[in-house]
Amino acid sequence: MKWTGQIVQLLIVAVVVGAIVFFFMRGGGGSKTFVTVEQITKIAELATINYHMSVTHFHKKPPVGLEWLPAKLFVTVTGDIKGSVNMKAAKIVLPKEGEEKIVKIVFPKDAVIISNPQIGPKDVTFLTCSNPNPIHPLRDKDYTAAQKEAISAMIKAANDDGIKLKTAREAKEVLVNFLAALGHRAEVSFEDKALNAALGTESQVADNTGANPGPVAVAFPGLEGFALASVPRQYCAGDA
Repeated sequence: MKWTGQIVQLLIVAVVVGAIVFFFMRGGGGSKTFVTVEQITKIAELATINYHMSVTHFHKKPPVGLEWLPAKLFVTVTGDIKGSVNMKAAKIVLPKEGEEKIVKIVFPKDAVIISNPQIGPKDVTFLTCSNPNPIHPLRDKDYTAAQKEAISAMIKAANDDGIKLKTAREAKEVLVNFLAALGHRAEVSFEDKALNAALGTESQVADNTGANPGPVAVAFPGLEGFALASVPRQYCAGDA
């Protein structure tokens, strides 16, 4: 199995500049800024993490009865998995007039949403490398099973790479920076205790702004850097 995960980060500077312009226009060009739940929600919805992944999965159909050799195929599935936050479920408390400018935002459990892989009709490729049994050959259900296994591997790889935590961190970064530009301090927390603990303090989040670990690869043994058209011989050999 081989996959590549790529994180597309939001350009926070552009969001902050646009937000400042909008809110100062609302204030008539004066020094007073206005913060609304609606605008906080719209800004946070822009904070997403996108994984573009390609998974190659090896599927083997065991022999039946007196059959001696297994049937073998490879499937490559390419797709996108998106992480976002459900701002409609978040509890947002704005400061009252005269109070310290602190905006409290609490995300309930399951507020971080990880999408199912988005896969197009041309994003699935099969390679049959061994189909030796005429009585029980590879059928449509075998190719479907292989595809489902590849998609499951894709989802597991994204979860293992921490897409949920990265999505929560991205949302927190955007909110903290956005509100700071307007003279407010953001207190962002998640009711998911493990997620909240992993995020750390606001200062730690600020230190991580712009961090991008780059492509990550996990290879099926023997398939490092291979092309589907040139599968290693040992995987397609009839007696393997």
